[in-house]
Amino acid sequence: MKKTLTRREAIDKVLSKMEGVMTRKEFAEAVLELAPSKAKDPINAVMTDLRYHPGIVQLGNGRYARADYVLEGRKFRVKPTRREINAGILDYSWFIPFDRVMPPNECDFVSKDGKTIPVVTKMLDPDALSDEQIKSLLVETAERFLGTSVGEALSSIGIFDDDDDEDFDDDDDEDFDDDDDEDFDDDDEDMFDDDDLEFEDDLDDEAMEKQVLDDTRELLRAQGTEEVKLHDFTEFFQENDVQEGDALIVTMEPAERRYIFEYEPASQAQRLVIRHHDVEMNQLMHDAIKRDKRADARDVIFKAFGNFEWLKEYPSSHWMEIVERDDKLRLLSMFGGHLEIASIEYRTMFDMLGTDRSTEQKRHKHARGLEDEIDDFCDRVDEAYEAALSRLTTAADGGGVANVVQPVAGLYVYDEFEDEYIGIDEGDQNAEEVDTSSNGKHKVNYGELRVIERPEAEPDDEIDEEESDYEKIREHNNELISRFFDASGGKEGVESAVSRKAGDVDMFGDFLGNYHGCALEYADYDMLEEFLFTWYPRKVLNSSPSHARHIASSLRDFYRFLVTSKVIRSAAFAEVIYEMRDLASEKVELYDRLPPGEEFEDLFERLFGRSW
Repeated sequence: MKKTLTRREAIDKVLSKMEGVMTRKEFAEAVLELAPSKAKDPINAVMTDLRYHPGIVQLGNGRYARADYVLEGRKFRVKPTRREINAGILDYSWFIPFDRVMPPNECDFVSKDGKTIPVVTKMLDPDALSDEQIKSLLVETAERFLGTSVGEALSSIGIFDDDDDEDFDDDDDEDFDDDDDEDFDDDDEDMFDDDDLEFEDDLDDEAMEKQVLDDTRELLRAQGTEEVKLHDFTEFFQENDVQEGDALIVTMEPAERRYIFEYEPASQAQRLVIRHHDVEMNQLMHDAIKRDKRADARDVIFKAFGNFEWLKEYPSSHWMEIVERDDKLRLLSMFGGHLEIASIEYRTMFDMLGTDRSTEQKRHKHARGLEDEIDDFCDRVDEAYEAALSRLTTAADGGGVANVVQPVAGLYVYDEFEDEYIGIDEGDQNAEEVDTSSNGKHKVNYGELRVIERPEAEPDDEIDEEESDYEKIREHNNELISRFFDASGGKEGVESAVSRKAGDVDMFGDFLGNYHGCALEYADYDMLEEFLFTWYPRKVLNSSPSHARHIASSLRDFYRFLVTSKVIRSAAFAEVIYEMRDLASEKVELYDRLPPGEEFEDLFERLFGRSW
């Protein structure tokens, strides 16, 4: 009887016979031919299993290729440091992420003229490790020592605390299950015995960090030096008189399990070509992190090697150097040596332990750059605001009571003399997620804002009258939004562009009722500006630059509808706000980019024009 393959077995079999590039559909159909599926979406099921397969590379545009195919004949550049030249070695970090396909210690190293670069045994001395290397070791292996003194030390300086326990729940994440950790055994635990580490009371964060690093080094020293096998470049460096600043151009041959090294003196480097290639590589990195502010380094670099044909001829700078030189990028070292490329704005829990000097310098420079960006932005908003006001030539154009065709008592209850807002409690600091949409399903985080749940009141109680006014505004807004929804061709219960517009208007209606005590038709230019430029960026949980633009469009269309319905006289105030939609979008983006920590308060004040 013929054995039926599992989907993963079928994927491996298709990969073993794969040549060149295949489309998403071609690959999935080849797998399903070997392992038929009854899944509702079988192609998607195949691609889900394929997503993290180490043998495949996503080239973009639905194209896939084998990792060894992508690397065959491709080149990368290495610039040995003075330490490496003196020691006659190359750090294997230069070979990341290619080591997933071609582990350096399992491959042959040869010079361009065919000479073998030999493998020798060297000793790893803990005293030769820098503080940054020790810190990196702690970050990569911290999960193994939770509950030991090292774990407690990390907790004491803010790395792991009780509030984060759910993130490290053994039941939720099998990666944190000691029984499943084949790389860590009982012998390793001895290195971090509780009795070996004692921490003084009342140490500040800096002192605690130093003690953790010093004690870790001492424990490593107690374990003795470690033998490691490395390729010995001593003869290669001497024959070519390699100096700091010179480069090695490395060609990969996965089929032969071989790296080929060619020496390039600094004087012969084609700097303009390198610079041009660096720009292309750099842009690819920024595109990759645009959505999540971080991306797997392996995915990004393999995609580059699969798409840039010039990597067969003359390479860019090493990708790590490109990240290092870019003030807007940082390299994250995750558990198990896993690397990610991230925005300099992205923060990890381990940043509290400290970051390298380069990252700190980039962050300070980034904060200074943000100050300039925010100041420039605020100047442009002020100019746009004044320009918009000059276009509102009549009282009706600016909105408000003068714009309403038939004002109704109770729909505009803002007390200009007492300067109070009804139905608002600004003392609540707890964020609440509220469904505010009558036709859509938009979720809003009110933050400091909440509607007061009033106690039962006597009929003549003033609070009851305020409650009645607020509910009257809410019901009236719902009626207007429903008419707008129907007139725009919306269908009840169907998520569509129309329902999303109705949800946007409903959100604005809640803002008006809560903050200004008025119905939708009484809105004016300043209320719209406050909503889009102050309230929305700060108060909406899922605010986004694109949604800010959509809201401006939704409100413009709604007030145009009110004009045609003869509810208001002019929609000019909404038209000019619509023309400022890109600025509203930019403000959301700037707010999202504010770094946590000591710089936040000053930058926040610059952006919103008032103290925190």
